[in-house]
Amino acid sequence: MGSPGVPTDGAPAASRPRTEAPAARGNPGPENFPRVERGEQRDRDTRARQIVERELANEQRMLGDARKQIAAMNPAPTDRPPDPRLREWLDTVSRHERNIAEIQRQLSLMR
Repeated sequence: MGSPGVPTDGAPAASRPRTEAPAARGNPGPENFPRVERGEQRDRDTRARQIVERELANEQRMLGDARKQIAAMNPAPTDRPPDPRLREWLDTVSRHERNIAEIQRQLSLMR
């Protein structure tokens, strides 16, 4: 049994296949990393914010629609049993409220 790193087959090192990974060359570091112009980044940030704001407006609209559906079902106490779809609409309202809170959090983190 040979020592680690010492060839046991007698072949010269240059003719043996290499078993370790070559050293990484040209790793993008801070000096090599692609840069984006300030104006271009500002435009990207603006477009991203507009997209998130549209998402917020859509969620708020859907929340309003879901609340209207619940109101139309008249969930006030009556002699009749509640509409079986009421639970689904209440879940929908909760989901939209959570989505709105998360989108508002995202907006607060944007520049």
